[in-house]
Amino acid sequence: MRPWILLAALACGGETTKGGDSAEPATSSGSTAAGAPGGASTGTGGTGTGTAGTGTGTGTGTASTGTGTGTGTGGSGVDPASIAWSLETNTGNPLSATATLTSPEPTTLRIAYGPAGGALLYSTPSVVVAPGEETALHVLGLYPGDWEAAVVVGAAEGPRESVTTRPPPGYRPTTVTPGDGAVFDPHESICASLEEPPAYVCTDREGRPNLYIALPLNAMFVRPLDDGTFLAHPDDEPSLLSHFDVVGNPLGSIGLRDLTGATFEHDWIDEHEVIQITKGAWAGAWAVLTAIVDRTPDGNAVGAGIIVFEPDTGAVLWDWSAHGAPGDRMSIDEDQLPYRRRGFIDYEDDWLHANAFVHDIDADGNEHFWMSLRHQDWIIRIDAPSGEIRSRFGYQGDFVLVDDLDAPAPAELPPAEFAYHQHAPEVRRLADGRLEMLVMDNGNVRADVDGGELPGASYSRAVRFVLDEDSMRATVDFAYGATSGPDRWYSPAAGDADRMPDGESVMFVRAVGDAFIREVDPDGEVVWNQSVPEEGELYRAEFFPSLYETTWTYDAGW
Repeated sequence: MRPWILLAALACGGETTKGGDSAEPATSSGSTAAGAPGGASTGTGGTGTGTAGTGTGTGTGTASTGTGTGTGTGGSGVDPASIAWSLETNTGNPLSATATLTSPEPTTLRIAYGPAGGALLYSTPSVVVAPGEETALHVLGLYPGDWEAAVVVGAAEGPRESVTTRPPPGYRPTTVTPGDGAVFDPHESICASLEEPPAYVCTDREGRPNLYIALPLNAMFVRPLDDGTFLAHPDDEPSLLSHFDVVGNPLGSIGLRDLTGATFEHDWIDEHEVIQITKGAWAGAWAVLTAIVDRTPDGNAVGAGIIVFEPDTGAVLWDWSAHGAPGDRMSIDEDQLPYRRRGFIDYEDDWLHANAFVHDIDADGNEHFWMSLRHQDWIIRIDAPSGEIRSRFGYQGDFVLVDDLDAPAPAELPPAEFAYHQHAPEVRRLADGRLEMLVMDNGNVRADVDGGELPGASYSRAVRFVLDEDSMRATVDFAYGATSGPDRWYSPAAGDADRMPDGESVMFVRAVGDAFIREVDPDGEVVWNQSVPEEGELYRAEFFPSLYETTWTYDAGW
């Protein structure tokens, strides 16, 4: 069993490879060599040889996005005091600063920083700078207070500069309760979008805000991209994807009207999901969830679609619709997704309420999407590019839920063990070809063994399923949540569940009621808990090993 972090929210319904100790670059004889950092992550430099002072060395470094070879310029003989530099806080993210540097000689350097008057506990990734060229380096994670920073070359520290950061406007403090004996890396951050005021906010493990980016409109959530930038999708009009960097600089926006070449008619970009595809034929493309309305004389019904597009041009690479022909009151596949089929709660014209999808490639190389349909209590597999609905995971779907996938005659589990009104599935292929699926099981209602509604079944879980697509069986590998007692909790809408970088713990978000973000271990023991003010509103949350390593989820295979 593995530990998990559970993320619950207030809105509607592999290991990471860290680049070593970011505080010190690797050193070679007489020089310093640094591996190329992966995106915004910190890479660990390899070793090389060179003459003291300005010699060069070449080494290999493992970045959080893979293994890269970096060429470092020796600089242990460069006096950091000779490097001209300044430090100013950023407007877009006032809990960050930008260091502007010019070195008289080629060197490898970093910015070390910490609370004023103390040790410099934090560090930027090391960078190679050319002589006489101005270099800008972002300094992240400055919770409110007085800070000091210095240029560091090798082990030599230059004169310190000072900056002061203040609590962001409208920020409401959170309460953090660590588990017994819990010890955390000071670089770790937990991030989520807040509704009022609209902002993307991160805190450290002590609950101090260390990133704050004001958003033009309330966003359901913010999606980190594999280059260290972010996408926000407002749930108000105009329905535009906003692209920005880690210090709040806007990088552009894109809306449905900017996309060209779609096969189906899509009515609007749904605010519940946007992803970046990082593998397969569409690697580098973005994909959005859309809403598609089937309009007929006797009423309208909202379905769902997907558009995969090239972000630079808006060219549609592939799209899909759950509806059949407009106005026919039929789905794209009446056998697998009957138009009149509902889950336990009838939501009238909100037929599917799709709230998430993920991209995956199976062991045979077939690309597909898993789409969460809250009002069907299903997570369906849509093969691409055919658009065929291959399978449905959930109650009355295509998988049998059993106690042991490897038993000769496994026992079937009760239907209440499926996920109901679920949110935010995440998938990962295991070494044996099976699928690991993390789900926020909201559990508004559950089925009993006779197909009726199970009394008193409104409780939530963060649950890990393992699916065997050959046998069409699945099992519950881990679940946190109970029908009663201290482990019972309930989030009737929204929420998230994420595997932590250690591959063991789970973090989840409770969305409604006494909102919290909580990490638990495989035994269900609370490792860390953050209570969120009632006025705040979460939908999902993300864990980052460091604000310089916001790409870890892609490396971990999620």
